[in-house]
Amino acid sequence: MPAKFRFGLAPLLEHRRRGERDCERRFAVCRQEIGEHEQATVRLCDALRTQLAAPRVESSLWYVEDSLTARRKAGAEAQRRLEQLRDELIVARRERRVIEKLYERRRKAYEAELARYEEMELDEANAALHQRMIRTPER
Repeated sequence: MPAKFRFGLAPLLEHRRRGERDCERRFAVCRQEIGEHEQATVRLCDALRTQLAAPRVESSLWYVEDSLTARRKAGAEAQRRLEQLRDELIVARRERRVIEKLYERRRKAYEAELARYEEMELDEANAALHQRMIRTPER
């Protein structure tokens, strides 16, 4: 009987899966950060509208405008990081799929070999049975 199926690249496959999960985690964190920047930008815009109606508008407006500019800059940087992480995630998924396809091909080859082996064993058992039937005299 053939040896039990063993995929020699299983550690590499697991490493690629871990790498993909890490990329997914970093991607999710970056998306969350972008959401936080968007929420802060909305809050700052609301504050800007509120300050327009308040006395001593000019000093307050400078502060809110500077904060808004900084938030937009941070949001744009986070968006660039998100695009980079998306590219890394695509590469990680592709690398994992390559190894998984290799795994599947080897698994199918093993199963085909196992089926051939079992068929050969059945053929040998049938041949032996046939030989016994021929050798034993009929009563």
